[in-house]
This record gives sequence, structure tokens and C-alpha cells, in this order.
Amino acid sequence: MILKNIFGIDIRLVSGYPGSAEYALAIERGELDGGCDSWSSIPESWIAENKIAPIYRAGASQPPDMKPNVPILDEIAPDAHAKAIVHLLNAANELGRPFVASRAVPAERIAILRSAFEQAVRDPAFVAEATKARLPVSPRSGEQALKIVEEIYATPPDIVAAARKVIEN
Repeated sequence: MILKNIFGIDIRLVSGYPGSAEYALAIERGELDGGCDSWSSIPESWIAENKIAPIYRAGASQPPDMKPNVPILDEIAPDAHAKAIVHLLNAANELGRPFVASRAVPAERIAILRSAFEQAVRDPAFVAEATKARLPVSPRSGEQALKIVEEIYATPPDIVAAARKVIEN
């Protein structure tokens, strides 16, 4: 929807495939010309054999096997207003899959949880397993995640309204 409604690219969205395997087969058969996927879900053979041409990435993190010239989408937005909309719509990509706790949890427990998380994502065995599965490990600290959430909530109402229109059309 971003490519269609912000960048004006003539795209026809096709949905209804029951799962990622069927979706990948549809691409292989030529039923679909492309898709919007996480990098780790793209078959390694497609990358190795240059069967795909990534046109953008949604977040700042760069997968190690992605060509370095793939731009970040909000950096190529046509103007500042569009950039703000794209940035808001992709902000969750910078968060990833956060672990959250209530504000009622005591600060010392939050500190323990954050420390344990940071140790876990640095564990060599964990990183090796994630690398083997082609799953990115690019953790955000609790402070970094909180800053991203605060930025999302600080988005001006006109940008929120415009972003809503982008994804509804």
C-alpha cells in the first residue's frame, strides 16, 4: 500500500494464498511478480541465484546477505510529508518483536529482565542457531525500544491520519 499510495507505483495486490509455501510456489510459477516479505523468509536459493531484486528495505538493519545498495524506504520518499508517513508505518519494524511489561512492574525487576534479555541475545549458542535459521538478531535495548514507542506516540495527528489513508486505500 505504501508503494501504491505514496510512490504511485501501479501495483495490484493479490491475497488469499493459504500459506508461505503456496505463496512462494505462486512466485516460482509466475503467478505473482513479487512480494513483501521478511528477508529471512525468502528462499536462500532465490538470493544465491539472483532470482529476486529487492527494491527497498523497510528498516535500518541490513541483512548480511542483502546487496548493500538496497535503500531504506523512508529515505527515498518523494518529500518530507511522505517520509514522515512511511517512517510511522514502518516504525514497528525497528521494534521487531518486543517483550513488554506493565508500568506497574517495579524498576528493579525491569532491570533484571532487561539484563537477562541482553545476555540471551548475546549468547553464542543462541546467535549461532539464529544465524543457521537465517533469523536476524538485531536487538534493541529497553531504552531504545521505549524511545521508538515514544516517537510513534509523538507523531502529529495529521501524519497519523494520512498514514491511515495510505493503508486503507
